[in-house]
Amino acid sequence: MTSKLQILWHKYIRQYGQDFCVENEKFKCNKCDIFLNVTRRSQIDQHIKTKKHIDCCQINPSNDQDNEDNEVVNEVQAEFNRDLFNAFVKSDIPLTKLENDELKNFLLKYTNIELPSERTLRRMLLPEYQKALSDIRSHIGSNNIWISIDETCDIAGRSVVNVIVGILDGLPDKKPILIHVEYTQPPNHSIIAQVFENALSKLWPDGKHYERVLLFVTDGASYMKKAAKALKIIYPKMLHITCIIHGLHRVCETIRTLFQSVDNLITEGKRVFRKAPKRIQLLKQLNSNLPIPPQPTITRWGTWLEASVYYYNYFSEFKIIVNSLDSTEAASILNIIYWLT
Repeated sequence: MTSKLQILWHKYIRQYGQDFCVENEKFKCNKCDIFLNVTRRSQIDQHIKTKKHIDCCQINPSNDQDNEDNEVVNEVQAEFNRDLFNAFVKSDIPLTKLENDELKNFLLKYTNIELPSERTLRRMLLPEYQKALSDIRSHIGSNNIWISIDETCDIAGRSVVNVIVGILDGLPDKKPILIHVEYTQPPNHSIIAQVFENALSKLWPDGKHYERVLLFVTDGASYMKKAAKALKIIYPKMLHITCIIHGLHRVCETIRTLFQSVDNLITEGKRVFRKAPKRIQLLKQLNSNLPIPPQPTITRWGTWLEASVYYYNYFSEFKIIVNSLDSTEAASILNIIYWLT
């Protein structure tokens, strides 16, 4: 018996009720007390129509307890589906993982509950989505808001525009809320303006409150500035500002370009100790007070500057560690020795 067939049998049992079961890895008709060779639904339908099965049903009619058992099983499955949906969503696990045979077999083995399909759980998404929107609207209330838009790319290379909103009430620790995500063509000013309008239509379906949008935060891209200029006509109280962090990031990029030797040192230092537990162990043995070299990522703002500060503070100690390494072991060791001299 294949695992897929077992999953199929449990699906049929849920559809046809307690008249059937799986016993000793075989599909059994409880009414007729016989095992059936079942690989598709039509075979069960044919068996139900046989004279033997009809006679056995008359001798052993279903009682109220069977109906109650079915109701209990359905309630258990419904609760399982809800909890599974919430667990996947809150853990950022894609619902497509529900189609994995290994996961299905694991849960079926240890819970004896059939794993629902991705489509079944996606039907639950709409009420949860509406509830989340209702909670956001209640949180915003009648407060003035700020709104920020930024564009990125997903793993498939598609342009994704994200919109977050926040409350302007003068109180600290008010986290922004993601209100809208939209896949678009490569963005221009008109697309950004339309996404802006779509987000506020979602927040205020009964009509936009133009006077309550006070701040629009974006990066310094030209199409963002042009979109903001057009939107200010509709939202007269809105002030557009460009994010200062974007400006600081550009300063950091300029610094990195001007100090190429430092950049090469940081790059090779990252390569020498990245995924090298033996070298890290040697570093700790020779100097237990020396931190492990940072692993900067260019797209994570500030990490390059943090790495440059590390090499400024620990240059001499780090040089001693590198000189104790076997230079024939890896090209990265030879490269960093060059940049340390």
